[in-house]
Amino acid sequence: MFKFIETHKSTYLCENVIEAGSKVKLVAATTITDRNDDPGLIAREYVKAKLMEKTRDVNVSIRSLESQEDAEDVSPLIELMLKYVPIAEKHARAQMIMKEVARLANIEDEDEDEDYE
Repeated sequence: MFKFIETHKSTYLCENVIEAGSKVKLVAATTITDRNDDPGLIAREYVKAKLMEKTRDVNVSIRSLESQEDAEDVSPLIELMLKYVPIAEKHARAQMIMKEVARLANIEDEDEDEDYE
């Protein structure tokens, strides 16, 4: 279950929280500007950060924590989006290849027309 973590300075969305003494490790975290945004928007931003490798482990002191809450509305959306990332990548790659094939086919057709003139 993903979690929202609020500190004195930032709000994070992370995959997991590991407490070790006076430190807390936020696993695969990214900062969130507004926790009250639409859950779909928050989920898309997290998945985008994950794909762009902009999530990171963050270490904070336990004293700087203001709140910790399960991201109940966001977690299922993130998990679903991450599940479909490989399919989306295949689809995007296929679309790109088909455009290139169409372009090459168009060039070949134009070359054939020039030979007949």
